[in-house]
Amino acid sequence: RKVRYFNFYYLKNKDGDFAVRQRPRNGFWGGLWEIPNEEVEQLSWTHQKSRPNAIYRGELKHVFTHFDMMIHVFEGNSQENEWAAPARMIPSEAIDDLAFSKAVLKIFVKIGLL
Repeated sequence: RKVRYFNFYYLKNKDGDFAVRQRPRNGFWGGLWEIPNEEVEQLSWTHQKSRPNAIYRGELKHVFTHFDMMIHVFEGNSQENEWAAPARMIPSEAIDDLAFSKAVLKIFVKIGLL
């Protein structure tokens, strides 16, 4: 099975709202909402457990039918982190108002939002 590596960023502002963005309609998770993220090379992912202006919160694995997604989760301040743009800020109470993937919901559980 193919394995892909991602860093996901839970970025909050001073009011406690956090950054989300909607995925493009085509591709995996088409049209769903997510927190900012980036796909990275395996070597970078394996050795990187720190990011500027972000705290490492752990890792997860999400299994698709055609690949495995390995996820590192980082938490930071949206004003200090380039990954917040372009994004919409929402309060944690609005999670149920948007459609998120199961992998992103797992991240929310890991960081204590759900």
